[in-house]
Amino acid sequence: MEDFDYNRMHVYAKKGYISYPIVGMGYRNLSITDDTDFVGHVECDDCNEYDEYAIAVYDDEDTHLGYLPKGNKRLFDYLKSNDEESEAYGKIVYEDGKLSGTVCVKIK
Repeated sequence: MEDFDYNRMHVYAKKGYISYPIVGMGYRNLSITDDTDFVGHVECDDCNEYDEYAIAVYDDEDTHLGYLPKGNKRLFDYLKSNDEESEAYGKIVYEDGKLSGTVCVKIK
């Protein structure tokens, strides 16, 4: 088995964006089987039982891709004060039956 190439997953954050890993993709039943770029948005998830500051990641077709890592209170509060969502773009990598992803979130 070859080592995973983490450079495949890297996404450069443009000015005014912050990069985050996407977590929880394995629970989403996504039908992605190739590396793919996406444009979408992030939004607050007030009903998440595992993280009171949950921020969900969606593509442009409103497919729920996953979440930002747990405990992003500062970004959660920023989103709450700005219509509860923000533009985002990123990349999903498919490797050995598993998905990994990175998302860049607009903050200004």
